[in-house]
Amino acid sequence: MGTDAFPKEDAIKGLVDYFEDPKNADVGAAAVKLLLRSGIQDMDGHRGFPTPFASMTHFLGLDRMFPKSKTFARYFMTYEDLAQEHEIDTCITHFLFVSAKATQKVGKWDEKTFFLYGEDIDYCYRIKEAGFRIMYLPQFRAEHWKGVTIGIRKETQDVAMNAPVVKFRDRELTLGKFRVELQRLSTDAMELFYKKHYYHKYPLILSSLVITTTRLFKIYRVNKQRCINWRKGIK
Repeated sequence: MGTDAFPKEDAIKGLVDYFEDPKNADVGAAAVKLLLRSGIQDMDGHRGFPTPFASMTHFLGLDRMFPKSKTFARYFMTYEDLAQEHEIDTCITHFLFVSAKATQKVGKWDEKTFFLYGEDIDYCYRIKEAGFRIMYLPQFRAEHWKGVTIGIRKETQDVAMNAPVVKFRDRELTLGKFRVELQRLSTDAMELFYKKHYYHKYPLILSSLVITTTRLFKIYRVNKQRCINWRKGIK
């Protein structure tokens, strides 16, 4: 669970009871209904794996145009009934409940490859590769104060990190440079995950296109953050 996620009453106990039920023995991890401070559901807690096609349909906006399509809405799996429990592929670690059985079989988190982002999708991928299911359980809820660190969401502006200097990976960065670094790391994680799990599953030409697109996306994100910093007067 992340430091900016807060479980609602009975969420922890309910999850423990769920995992102790013998009929759920094949469940390796579970996500709750994750809500932003605005009350809107955070769909990063209800995701499919970022295959090339799922990622393409998401970044082209096709999943928003056809939210009930199992073809185009795989990225956030919005074709599912969000009021009912069901199986999902992955979710962010801001509230991911993993069983001891799954941890023992899957092993440790890959901290060598993933420093800040991507470790959650990687671990969920490995959980499913090990034969476990990952469940979405909307009867349990948590609130996610999303954007506190990066400071770009309206609903968390009042609690966003605002220190002029941030110590990060044995370096001291200004707040602006720190936020740029986070954008860089987030897109680096996309490339790292693809190289680890998908690179050799797809034709070389497709994998090369995915890697190139990801690197271009990183340039866009980094420069967009620099523009935001400049507009807000953040050094």
